[in-house]
Amino acid sequence: MVPHDIDKLGANLQYLNLSSTNFAGGVPPSVGKLKQLRELKLQYCLLNGTVAAEIDDLSNLEYLDLSSNFMFPEWKMPWNLTKFNKLKVLYLYSTKLVGEIPERIGDMVALEKVDMSKNGLTGGIPIGLFKLKNLTTLYLYANTLKDFRVFFNKLSGTLPTDFGRYSKLQTFLTASNNLTGKLPENLCYNGLLLNLSVYDNNLSGDGIWTFLNLSNFMVSHNKFTGELPERLSWNVSRFEIGYNQFSGGIPRVSLWPNLVVLDASKNNFNGSIPQELTSLSRLTNLNLSFNDFTGRIPREYDNSVYASSFLGNSGLCADTPTLNLTLCNSGLQRKSKGSSWSIGLIITLVVVALLLALLASVLNLDQKLESSFRAEVRILGNIRHTNIVRLMCCISNEDSMLLVYEYMENHSLDKWLHKNVKPLAVSGAVNKVALDWPKRLKIAIGVAQGLSYMHHDCSPPVVHRDVKTSNILLDAQFNAKVADFGLARMLIKPGELNTMSSVIGSFGYIAPEYVQTTRVSEKIDVFSFGVVLLELTTGKEANYGDQHSSLSEWAWRHILIGSNVEELLDKDIKEAINLDEMCTVFKLGVMCTATLPATRPSMKEALQILLTLGEPYPYGDKNFSHYYDAIPLLKNSKEEH
Repeated sequence: MVPHDIDKLGANLQYLNLSSTNFAGGVPPSVGKLKQLRELKLQYCLLNGTVAAEIDDLSNLEYLDLSSNFMFPEWKMPWNLTKFNKLKVLYLYSTKLVGEIPERIGDMVALEKVDMSKNGLTGGIPIGLFKLKNLTTLYLYANTLKDFRVFFNKLSGTLPTDFGRYSKLQTFLTASNNLTGKLPENLCYNGLLLNLSVYDNNLSGDGIWTFLNLSNFMVSHNKFTGELPERLSWNVSRFEIGYNQFSGGIPRVSLWPNLVVLDASKNNFNGSIPQELTSLSRLTNLNLSFNDFTGRIPREYDNSVYASSFLGNSGLCADTPTLNLTLCNSGLQRKSKGSSWSIGLIITLVVVALLLALLASVLNLDQKLESSFRAEVRILGNIRHTNIVRLMCCISNEDSMLLVYEYMENHSLDKWLHKNVKPLAVSGAVNKVALDWPKRLKIAIGVAQGLSYMHHDCSPPVVHRDVKTSNILLDAQFNAKVADFGLARMLIKPGELNTMSSVIGSFGYIAPEYVQTTRVSEKIDVFSFGVVLLELTTGKEANYGDQHSSLSEWAWRHILIGSNVEELLDKDIKEAINLDEMCTVFKLGVMCTATLPATRPSMKEALQILLTLGEPYPYGDKNFSHYYDAIPLLKNSKEEH
């Protein structure tokens, strides 16, 4: 046995190596008295007792190895991990360690290498583990982990080939890292994997179709190759494979009855758009843009709902100009004598557009209004997205300029949310019925998709500068469209700061750094979007409060004092079934309105949080170094105070 008075070796002992011996029993408490100890090695022994909690008294410890003690009884970490602030190496593999990995492992700030493989660990991977800036090696294989979630980090390297073989893995989320190589071939070894989210990495390979029970398949922004198989998971609802190198045609989609989202944009797909795609009754989000498809667009898709779904396919044609594609009957124009038929068509389209569109008229223009007008035409003339209002045409002469947009049946969001906003006379339904939570969540996701496209997919990025509920338009199905780009600003490159001559915006939506410095970045839109989320969840207006405060400050004050979030939500629509989602969106709104721009999520990150509301809230435990203390966000929103 390890001597119980081992501390008598001397108070200045720095290295203790008892590995590969026949020591049995446990690790005695007296070890904790060796205050100067830097390395403690007890691997490959016959230890079969308990591990002393007093080890955490070794504040100078840099290297701890208890691995390959196969006779240990099942045990959980008994230590206060915060005390190990110098520990660099922690080896605990094959020690019968059970339970969940403590969240406080993130307090071991010096950790570089961790191996807890071949144990009985359960639960998920704590987010704190991936806050460790010095962590280079992590082994957790051969446990019974069900959830692996390490998204939105800077992890690099390849994934272990045996990952998933020894675990009943259900969720695998490694999105937004720098991972390379192939997905582990055993990832779905036990056939239980439901959620695969590895988008925004540098992964490659073509054997990724063996996951037969997946519900969410999100692998966009990688380097995957190959063709789609005839059969996918029968249960797949989100199938996002955009920005890869896939090729071939679209197979028998009738075998995908539960599909809701299909994004295959920016690949090398070819062939025709199959007619049976239109039979997928649950499909609400379709993006096949920027491929090599050819032929005629199915008639069911020839409308403005799919205005950005087929762009960038030079071989496609449509029967109407709605989709901004070549007209299938465009040969008629070339055969006609003169241009009268073309002019007549253009005049007809403009007249129809004028009858169906909202008309913005700017008369007796001064210089600022003209600048705003030209900014709107320049921005909307160069971007196309389902969640950005479509500019049909513009008409100008010496003393007036007209903008013609697509018609939005349900007008602007503010008229649905706020009772004191006067509804339009043509909209009798507006404000008579409360906008229920599913619609509000759909609107939040739509706005996030539009802003994320502007910030991350446009080159150069576009900052709106005036995101607010009155600039969010709603079509007949309550799909949200970001509108009014008169104040929008193009950035030279992502993340840059542009300085404006003056602050322009709406009270309650303006980010504090914009007021103080007039500097423009994507994060001012994130702030305004956060205010919109707070409006959607509380029903209150952005200027709620006194003359010196706003809705975002009101929300932050309640977080700081630990208020029950459920009591802050809109009572007109609050239902038990939606409480968790509403609380999550409220908290996301608070995160987006953080005082320091660097602590706000990007629009891409905010969008993914909204799309994965069933997943743990990835920003809830973030440490913000500004005068708002975000710790109360860790509390259960249902906790009584």
